[in-house]
Amino acid sequence: MIKIETKELDMIKRESISSEVYTVAEIQKILNISKNVAYDLIKENLFPVIKIKSVFRIPKKSFHEWLDNIKTE
Repeated sequence: MIKIETKELDMIKRESISSEVYTVAEIQKILNISKNVAYDLIKENLFPVIKIKSVFRIPKKSFHEWLDNIKTE
């Protein structure tokens, strides 16, 4: 039997979740835009955003779907 400490389990959960979402900084880097422009995109509701208190996370799947659609329009 494998014993996983609570701290290790929390770290595994965080890593799993972080692999499914982008931060605002990552969106900035992907699109090569400023922080203000990244937050403007979030405010426009162009793609789903998860807000946890004052922190935003953008699901990778829906962000890439949005990105693919604007490239083809």
